[in-house]
Amino acid sequence: MASASAFAQHYVECDNCEKNSAQFVCKTCSGHLCEECKIDHENRKLTKNHEITAFKTDKEELLSLLHCSEHNTKKLECFCGPCKKPVCTDCIVSSHNGHKIKSLSTAYREIRNDLQGTKVEIEYHFLPKYMELLEKEMKKEASLSEEANQIETQIEAYTQKVVEAVLKLGENAIKQLRKEKDIGQREIQTSKLELMTKINRLEQTRDILTTKLEAKPGISFFIPATNLLIEFQKFPEHPEYKLDGFKPGQISQKIQENFGTFPKLKIFQQGSNVLNSCYYTRPAGWTTSPNSKKISRLNRKMQHPNPYFDSTMGQKCDSSVQMILSGILKR
Repeated sequence: MASASAFAQHYVECDNCEKNSAQFVCKTCSGHLCEECKIDHENRKLTKNHEITAFKTDKEELLSLLHCSEHNTKKLECFCGPCKKPVCTDCIVSSHNGHKIKSLSTAYREIRNDLQGTKVEIEYHFLPKYMELLEKEMKKEASLSEEANQIETQIEAYTQKVVEAVLKLGENAIKQLRKEKDIGQREIQTSKLELMTKINRLEQTRDILTTKLEAKPGISFFIPATNLLIEFQKFPEHPEYKLDGFKPGQISQKIQENFGTFPKLKIFQQGSNVLNSCYYTRPAGWTTSPNSKKISRLNRKMQHPNPYFDSTMGQKCDSSVQMILSGILKR
């Protein structure tokens, strides 16, 4: 008991002298008193019959100090279920007659238990799951980057075997690979941002609930805290990302036709087939992201990634390049 009283002194001062820490509380006039003022309170003629008890940190006991905002001289004793607010006896008679009423302490315990349950659910269910999802996205990002680097090395090694006239094709293959990688990484970044945003909101909600649970209860404590976790109930499902490998062609054939297929980003939804074997498309039901229009424009451009392109042969070369290619193809 002594330790609880000492703890209370750190944040409540005597209402009478306003200097010393409160060690007692007068339940009759709802005043906090230090040792000296408590003796004086007991000796005064007007207050000597007041009920004075040791000031403890039991929050539920502090409910007896709450007064009605509409009837200042009346203490809050009950809680109106339909109206979701604490009330005094005068309130019940004047505006809550016939309503379902419970004791203030019962309502306090029910609300506290509900808030505690929500906090536990955040700490042991939602936060761990979102942390796990974020870690998976970070691993995907590293894996995709490593895979892209390996393919880039392969492209560079193969491009060295091709004559100088067709090096432009190798450069374009790398550019497209990087574009595909960037598309995938932008999507992963979007997923990461979404997860970090939800984690941040969960942590903020948890901190608010912690503060509310640890604070001295007031009337605001009984304001309903509902629907805190609706947006977190359904965990997001993020796709997998994989790049097509670079497929080299045969130098003995036409250079234009056999330089190789450029890498494309593949996006896998867990438990599903490849969503895109040629161009970037989204699965049915996918929520449109801010990058969707940009990706659509990129898809149209990626159909013809080489600037030397026409509708008949697939690639258009200037005269000097054409001469070099012709010489190679005749060998």
